[in-house]
Amino acid sequence: MKKKALVAAVLAATTLTATPAFAAQNPFKDMPQGHWAYDAVNMLVKDGVVEGYGDGTFGGDKLMNRYEMAEIVAKAAQKYGSVGMKDKGAIKKLTREFKAELKDMDARLTGLEQDVAALKKGQSSFKWYGDTRLRYFQNKNGKMTHPNTYWNNPQTGKERQWEKRMRLGMWAEPVKNVTVDARIKYEDSTDEHKGAEYSTSDRAHANYNDWDVSYKNQSSFRLDKAAFNWDNKGTRVSVGRIPVSVGQGGVWWDNPVDGFAVSHQFGPKVNIMAGYGDLAAEGWHDTTMWAYFTNVKYQASPATQFTFGTMHTNSTLSAAETKYETTVEHGYALSDSNSPWVKESGSGTWHKSNGSFWQEGGTWKGWDVNSNSSFSIDTSTSTNTGVKEAYTAKTTTKENWYDKDYKFNQYALGFNSQISNKVNLLAEGLYNNINGKNQAGGDLDKKGFWTRLTYGTCNWRKPGSWNLRFDYYALGNASIDSQKWGHRLDIAGGNSNWGGEDNRWGNGVRGWGIGWSYMLATNTNLDFSFYRLKPFDANASYDASNTNNGHFDRYDDIALASFTYCF
Repeated sequence: MKKKALVAAVLAATTLTATPAFAAQNPFKDMPQGHWAYDAVNMLVKDGVVEGYGDGTFGGDKLMNRYEMAEIVAKAAQKYGSVGMKDKGAIKKLTREFKAELKDMDARLTGLEQDVAALKKGQSSFKWYGDTRLRYFQNKNGKMTHPNTYWNNPQTGKERQWEKRMRLGMWAEPVKNVTVDARIKYEDSTDEHKGAEYSTSDRAHANYNDWDVSYKNQSSFRLDKAAFNWDNKGTRVSVGRIPVSVGQGGVWWDNPVDGFAVSHQFGPKVNIMAGYGDLAAEGWHDTTMWAYFTNVKYQASPATQFTFGTMHTNSTLSAAETKYETTVEHGYALSDSNSPWVKESGSGTWHKSNGSFWQEGGTWKGWDVNSNSSFSIDTSTSTNTGVKEAYTAKTTTKENWYDKDYKFNQYALGFNSQISNKVNLLAEGLYNNINGKNQAGGDLDKKGFWTRLTYGTCNWRKPGSWNLRFDYYALGNASIDSQKWGHRLDIAGGNSNWGGEDNRWGNGVRGWGIGWSYMLATNTNLDFSFYRLKPFDANASYDASNTNNGHFDRYDDIALASFTYCF
């Protein structure tokens, strides 16, 4: 008998008023007409205990036999502990009826599991993975738009650059519960336009093309990840150069840390992670930056997750600041070409400028190279023959070292919710409990907030899928690390972070952004983003190159375009 007929039989049975036409149909070819199992199964269907077999349906056109019936019974037995007494009785009777088939199914399943285990044992767990990205970035460093000019020199260009990145990783499971995850990374930037600052005659700050050099790891590879992980009964221990994410990404997101982390899954809803390590593994500083971090995830529902994360650094940097000091020194020198030397009699310091020696302080005498004898110089009068008053500007470079606290006592509370199949909402509040001043010398803005609303389903496995993003930011100058950029945002979060020996911070950011992501092919993504931003507090903003008391109204527009392939 076809299973389409069985559908009719089951539907009729659920009403408990089967018509004679349906009653004449036998759902099981190996079962005599009127067998009690027929009524028992229909009762379980009505009570919602079973929905079908195999793929969860009764559809199809294949004849139904006792093995297929046993599969339905096996599914019903899985729900034995949550059903009523009447259904429990039916399940027990069905289990006895199909005992032989169930036993045979169990033996077949055990054999299949053994075959799969043997097959896996003979195969290597080693896997390659990676990605490559080409990206255009405008105003990555957060240049500001001034109401006036740069010291009477107009802005002549946007700060922009092209970036290239390639990452290659390997994953393996050498023994049960132990995995190894390692990755190397190469990245650089080229065709950099610095934008205009101060003076267009100053090549170091004018708009020009330049090839990025070694200070940004040009043409070099670095170890991005080298983690050893041990997993057992919901607990994971990671050691090495491990990837760490805190909260929803406003603090630290999938960046390497040299250290360790321990996480545990408490039931289906709660995961807690804690760790300690060196943040300099990310590559932005050559000084060890020890920090400890925690993260708590609460899965309120399959669609909504809440997070609470912290990151606390406990390092003091020994920083060097280069200062240039210019002094003007005064003395007397001989203009007579036959007597170019001036010798001292008494105390004084000798100097040499433009090929001639001269002296400040002491008693001055000239030296006649022809007679090889000295003669007195009267420095009190400018009419003295062969004597001229000399001035020289002398510039010295000093490297002043001082201790600077790099303090990030950050807290992040956020959530991520899949509101519908196409709508996702993410939001996170940030707070950085530190001391310091803003660049204008005022109090720090320690609080921050960012949110992202996404529409669409950009599935990396599905060509043609896409999504739209809308971001909003209100980030105080100290709420986020806008200089070292350990977070997940597409913007720095303010034009700078701590700077100078008095630990002054940048200007923060406030504003919005939009983005569009499209899958050109499987694992091949095209992404565009645009941001219109201003300082967190325009009245407290500060930039020394601005003639309007340092204040500015907004940042130059930020734009990104990227092409990414991963495997």
